[in-house]
Amino acid sequence: MVQLAQEAGQTCYQINVSQIQFPSLFNAGLSVLAYHMMGQPDPSYLEYEDYYGLFFAQYQAATGVAVPQDVQERYAHGDITTAWYEANQDLLTGLDTFASTWSAQYDQWKDTHRGVLYVAADGAAQTYNTVAEFLAAHPERKFSYLEYYLAGDVAVDTVANLFSLDQDGRLTGSQVEVTLTSTDEAGTRHTFQASLDLTFDQYGTTSVPPLDVGGRELRT
Repeated sequence: MVQLAQEAGQTCYQINVSQIQFPSLFNAGLSVLAYHMMGQPDPSYLEYEDYYGLFFAQYQAATGVAVPQDVQERYAHGDITTAWYEANQDLLTGLDTFASTWSAQYDQWKDTHRGVLYVAADGAAQTYNTVAEFLAAHPERKFSYLEYYLAGDVAVDTVANLFSLDQDGRLTGSQVEVTLTSTDEAGTRHTFQASLDLTFDQYGTTSVPPLDVGGRELRT
């Protein structure tokens, strides 16, 4: 651990851990877990290039009703209030009903096949026998299938933690960055990096109200 700076009542420290400092058993366990997951038969996955874009397009094709852009955005994000729903009840009820059946043709494939069915924005569907085949064609989806992307030979490469303490020794901030590396069957090296940024403040401001016993007599 290294102290980096001290100013405005804050003291910053940094901790760096490299791969050689991790117990070999830890990284071996990660690899065993990854190989186990990769060794399982591929389940079936259903991937949409643009789920809601296709949903609204097919709704319009089936009903002749074009969904306004603002309704599309709020419906897709679940930003639905009672007042807004009541004001658009007929349209939203129609969308809810359509949502329960519109993707049946794709859902049926998922129930009877293994691999990945990729549905493009125009509704055209492409099947892939394995997740590996799918990721080779659509590497932009790798974060949905990290165990396949990182492959089996996976290990923690580095961990870095930058944190700060106030004058009372209380944690005020922490930034953690973890890097994983792996090499797949083709010998290609992959790197995955995850970051976490936390801020802590308002110490001592939490107030716990007394227990309301509802007029009962409290016996200690």
